[in-house]
Amino acid sequence: MKNQGKSTEQLQIELERLWQERTWEKAAESIRSEVLFMRSSGDLMKVSLKMYQELWNLGIETPACAFFFVNEEEQRIILYVAFPNPRKHGISWTSPDMQEVDEQTATAKMDVPITSDWEEDLEHWRQGEVWNVTRSMEEDVAVLQPFHDYFGLDGRLPAVGPDWIVNNVPFKYGWVSVRYREDPDEYTPLVVALTEALALGYRRYLDFKHLEENVRLLEQDKVVERIRTEAMAMRSSKDLLKVLGMMWEEMVNLGIDVTGNTIRFVEEDENGVHIRKRYYAFQNPRKFGISWTSPHLFEFNEEVVVGEVELPSSRDQILLDSWRRGEALSIAVSGEDYAARTKAVYESWGQTNLFRYPKEPNGPLTLCRSSMASSPL
Repeated sequence: MKNQGKSTEQLQIELERLWQERTWEKAAESIRSEVLFMRSSGDLMKVSLKMYQELWNLGIETPACAFFFVNEEEQRIILYVAFPNPRKHGISWTSPDMQEVDEQTATAKMDVPITSDWEEDLEHWRQGEVWNVTRSMEEDVAVLQPFHDYFGLDGRLPAVGPDWIVNNVPFKYGWVSVRYREDPDEYTPLVVALTEALALGYRRYLDFKHLEENVRLLEQDKVVERIRTEAMAMRSSKDLLKVLGMMWEEMVNLGIDVTGNTIRFVEEDENGVHIRKRYYAFQNPRKFGISWTSPHLFEFNEEVVVGEVELPSSRDQILLDSWRRGEALSIAVSGEDYAARTKAVYESWGQTNLFRYPKEPNGPLTLCRSSMASSPL
């Protein structure tokens, strides 16, 4: 038999090797699975946490596990890291990009420009070689300073110095960085295996996102065709209101978070360019127990109402200027601006009670030029 002639010690060593290989394989599979569950790049914080936990489960008491994703086209590096919770040291932070997982652990995402400080690491990464870094206590403090500044930490994380070697393992999209006291050669094969699992899972994630994007574009084409068909069949202004309601409905079906949409008709005559008609779509007030008296407001469905608005907007001139230039336009809309405009529109429709929608936008208003100008307010 294969094991005949082997000593007990040799068999024990082989058993330990097989056990180690199996535990490493299980850890790698755990990383692959976590990546494949990703729905956005922000989920990489969860993956960094999973790798951090797997390393600790394997007896490697690392003070951090970090992924550095390189975007040379945009000259950015995005860091995802899991590490001991700063609150353990009485330290808090202000940035929403740092999250507390539990009493022991935190995760963070850091998006920074590529500067000359990164050149040495980038050169190693481009060559595809594993590299180790040893830093003095003073160097550790200096390296951590941008981290403190970025996340608004109100205290200093403990530096660990030269006793902890940084082991960096490259892959196609960046590198994985793990720090430990032991000789890096002892654990580099493990980190390489985990990094390969990350790279494979991430590549499949990108393939999946690419497929999703193709499906989304196909759905958008179908939506455009449905809207075009409906618009071509219009025979009255009421038919236009139906098109407006369909635009809302189709955007929601595409996963777009919509709070309102508008069609403005532009007219040019001897007196210049002006807005002739405005048609608005909003959340249905009946959802909030509110009715209205205006004959110009119609219920499209349980979710949406549509109607004509004669009330001018303070943004009309800005929209007209962009329409003349044939340019798309985005305008930041504060909650206060949105509430004031909504209140005025409601009053013009004779609503019996005014209310604040559960969510008010703090985002862009977008104008697209065609024979009509279309925007969310």
